[in-house]
Amino acid sequence: MTTFEHEMRELENQLAEMERLAREIEATDVDPSDVLHALAEGAKHAQETIERAKRAAETEAATPTAHPDAPAT
Repeated sequence: MTTFEHEMRELENQLAEMERLAREIEATDVDPSDVLHALAEGAKHAQETIERAKRAAETEAATPTAHPDAPAT
């Protein structure tokens, strides 16, 4: 798995957690400020993951890959 793929999987997990928290707000009478704080933290982490994934994709795109049939050097 490439770094980009790893970061994208992490982002998917973070987004699923934010969706879970949003459903929790809708389904309970809990003080929404606690859940909103958790959502804000999740959004912050998601943005950081997006930036890491973007850098990983740029790095992987700039790194030449050897042809699979090429002899090892």
